[in-house]
Amino acid sequence: MNPIEIWALGYALTRSYPAPRAVPTGLWLEISKPDQRGRFVLPEFDPAAFAELAQSIEEPGRNGRRSPP
Repeated sequence: MNPIEIWALGYALTRSYPAPRAVPTGLWLEISKPDQRGRFVLPEFDPAAFAELAQSIEEPGRNGRRSPP
């Protein structure tokens, strides 16, 4: 496990969230709150990946999808 994966797992465990799952851009943390569906955790700064994720937001606090890309 790399340091980012360790941090994400610790973040999830200490907040009683499900374990992060791998997605093409990095990791997805399922938060499942009314104002926050989840969080993407990117392993490195990639402007193109960041821009693509930002453009996929359809409403604040939710990305309008049933699951991350």
